[in-house]
Amino acid sequence: EIRKTAETSFNREWRWTIDKSADRTNLLLAEGESFTVNYDVTVNASSADINHTVSGTIIIANPPTNPPVLITSVTDILNVSGPVPVICITPGSPIPPPFLLPPGGVLVCTYSASVAGPVDSENRAIVETGGTVPGGSASAPVTWSAPTNVIDECINVSDTNDTDGILPDTICANEALPHMYEYGLTFGPEGGAGVEVPVACGETDWPNTASFVTNDTQTPGHDNWNVHVTVECEQG
Repeated sequence: EIRKTAETSFNREWRWTIDKSADRTNLLLAEGESFTVNYDVTVNASSADINHTVSGTIIIANPPTNPPVLITSVTDILNVSGPVPVICITPGSPIPPPFLLPPGGVLVCTYSASVAGPVDSENRAIVETGGTVPGGSASAPVTWSAPTNVIDECINVSDTNDTDGILPDTICANEALPHMYEYGLTFGPEGGAGVEVPVACGETDWPNTASFVTNDTQTPGHDNWNVHVTVECEQG
C-alpha cells in the first residue's frame, strides 16, 4: 500500500522604483516675486516569484496478512522536472534501499526538490520490490497557490521637501499601483505670504530627494530633482 503527498512553496519578491519630478528645472523670479513649483512623486513595484520547491511524504505499508517484502527502490518523479531525491527513514536514521518490510511494517520516505517555476502539475512515487509481493505506485497533484513568503511587499517613503507629512509613511503592493503624490512648494522672498522656500537675490539651488526603504530586506531607492532659482534684483 502506497500513499503520498505533494506540497509546494515559493517566495514572492517585490521590487520597487521611485520617480521624482517637478514642473520647473529653472525658475526666474523678480525681486519680491513668489512662484509655486509643483512636484510629483511616483512609486511603482513589480513582483517576481522565486525559490519554487515541491516536497512531500511517501508512506509504504505492508499489510499484516502479507509476507515480508523486500523494497528494492523508491523513486519519485515530477511530470516536468523529472526525478526527485528520496530519503527513507526508519526510527532514528535515514537508510537506502533495499529494505525488508515485515508484515504490518511501515516505511516513511520524504522528498524535496527545487524546480524552475510552477511548471509541474503531478508527482508520482514508484516502489519496486523483489519476491512475491508486487510493487506499485501512487500519484498526487502538484498545486501552486499563494506564495509561502512575501518579501518587500511594503516600503517606507520619505521626501526632503515633505516637512508637513504630505506623503504617506508606508505604501504596500496590495494597494493600486502606481502611486502618484503631488504637492506644491512656493519659492519667494523671506517672510512673504505662503513662502516655504526663501530665496534671495542671485542664484540658488534647491535640491530635493524622494526615497524609500523596503520593509524586509531594507533595500533603499531614491530619485532627485533640483530647481535652480535666479532672483533678479535691481542694483542700488
